[in-house]
Amino acid sequence: MSAVWSVGDELPPAMFELAKSFVDRTEGIEKFDDVQFYDEIVFAVRSKYSTDRFVTRRAPELLSVVHRIESRLDRGWFHKIGLTSPQARYASKPEATTGSIQDGVPDTVMQKPQGALWTSSFLPDGRSAWAEQEVASSHSARRLYRVVFAESDVRAYTLDSLSDFTQLLDLYPSVDDVGRVAVAWSKMASDFDAVHMTARGLLAIEGVEVQARNGVGRLVGWDAESTAWFRFPRTTRLDPAEGQATAEI
Repeated sequence: MSAVWSVGDELPPAMFELAKSFVDRTEGIEKFDDVQFYDEIVFAVRSKYSTDRFVTRRAPELLSVVHRIESRLDRGWFHKIGLTSPQARYASKPEATTGSIQDGVPDTVMQKPQGALWTSSFLPDGRSAWAEQEVASSHSARRLYRVVFAESDVRAYTLDSLSDFTQLLDLYPSVDDVGRVAVAWSKMASDFDAVHMTARGLLAIEGVEVQARNGVGRLVGWDAESTAWFRFPRTTRLDPAEGQATAEI
């Protein structure tokens, strides 16, 4: 469901960057297919590495573009906000077991759940939503696997809006000495099997400070639509995307 933005609102930094990039080519919001539009989102999110102004800001001049972006996110691949099977996983081998899940470190990339295994959804063209980052990384020996599971067997928490993140901080807070709060992933892992970040969630949450019940929190370091797994269901299997032998978990 689209957010309702008004003139006085501060835009999330990734949404600001995306809207700014479309100002002189708004027709692309409608003409780009889902894959092309997702690539634009990833590029906007990655701008945090090239600017020291990746912050929320008021930009009423961009409001009409933001509304068109939000409308676009209600269609096609982006409209499927739940965790779906199969997922795509890059790995050097078909790992089946997560590590010990560690709590987040407030306001750092280490705020992501350490010890989790990661997947991304498949895009309509068959690529992983993590493909761009994989090409840019040093993991040249990793292969792509299809993670197949029964969706009804997974207790997944979905991050699709800023309120989803705020609620997560309230439910599972890990507070440091100066009142910054992160997610206590180790506690969350007792109640959920995975946490799923949608493409819309990336635009709405990444880099935005929120006032939670126990302090101020900010999620950073999520670069793509992705899912952090605390555990896989027993029925899960990994199929090498190249069609080689299936790996049972």
